[in-house]
Amino acid sequence: MATENRQVFIASPINGQIMTDNIGVRVVPYPTANDGEVLLKTSSMSADPYLRILYGSSPAGTVVVNSVIGTVLESKSDAFAVGDIVTGMCPLQTFTVSPADKLQRVENPLGLPLSSFIGALGFTGQTALGALQDTSFKAGDVVFVSGAAGAVGSMLGQLARHLGAKKVIGSAGGPEKCKLVVEKFGFDACIDYKEHTTAEAFGVALSAALGDDAVDYFADNTGGHVTAALWDLLANKARVAVIGAISEYNDAEPPLVRSFLAKLIFRSITVRGFVLLDWLARAGTRSEFFALVPQLVKDGVVAADETVYTGIDSFPEAFVGLFTGANTGKMIVNL
Repeated sequence: MATENRQVFIASPINGQIMTDNIGVRVVPYPTANDGEVLLKTSSMSADPYLRILYGSSPAGTVVVNSVIGTVLESKSDAFAVGDIVTGMCPLQTFTVSPADKLQRVENPLGLPLSSFIGALGFTGQTALGALQDTSFKAGDVVFVSGAAGAVGSMLGQLARHLGAKKVIGSAGGPEKCKLVVEKFGFDACIDYKEHTTAEAFGVALSAALGDDAVDYFADNTGGHVTAALWDLLANKARVAVIGAISEYNDAEPPLVRSFLAKLIFRSITVRGFVLLDWLARAGTRSEFFALVPQLVKDGVVAADETVYTGIDSFPEAFVGLFTGANTGKMIVNL
């Protein structure tokens, strides 16, 4: 067995637009598990936009930690045995060590791809369902999802449809992605934010897609001019889940969405920031998720797209690709 261990780290401080040179991969010593720990061989690791914010001010040399799935090679804990498949938040390395209590055993009775447990069945899918539940989505809602071709957006729109949305509209970058959003993910319409490049133009296009409807539930993954366009198209007592703002993550000083406070006040709109860990901390949420979503994925009711890069050395390119539109669905790096 090859024992060279490679690790993802911050190669240089990130200022403004992230570049592949900001993220490095280096050789580090093969790790050793201590009491209560587990040694894993990583099979897949997740690339997620939030890492840009989490590590944006980190000094060079900082090790990147994110969601991985792997096989137990050595266990110094009664919780896991050699050969178990586990997932958790770990240093992004070929071989990595984690406290056993930070890992979850992967149960896969439906035989789904293991990478889905850091995608559609991991934090991605849990964020989609959790945001719907935590921000009072209701059957019969007209739903708008920004970033609808991305990992969370594509899942959230499909789950909203399954849970009884009246209409689901999304935004994506370019005609091919918009076609995918409608034809594969089952949205009623998709507005191309690269064609409609101002809030005013985007609002006109979205208004045409809405017809006589207004948006009851807005899942925001992007920020930017798409978000700015939405406030005048929200229904009275609409609900907004603020999940991400990827369009602004590379700005040196992210702009505030223009003049939205009065709109919130006078139309009784509820806006709530969504953090997955808060939802997972409530009793029963994981069980509820796994009772519902894996079967939907297995049956093809929910399409779980992945964009896959191969080899840990491809992680910098995969990560930067999140901000240049290189992915549809979940960005995965398979080792």
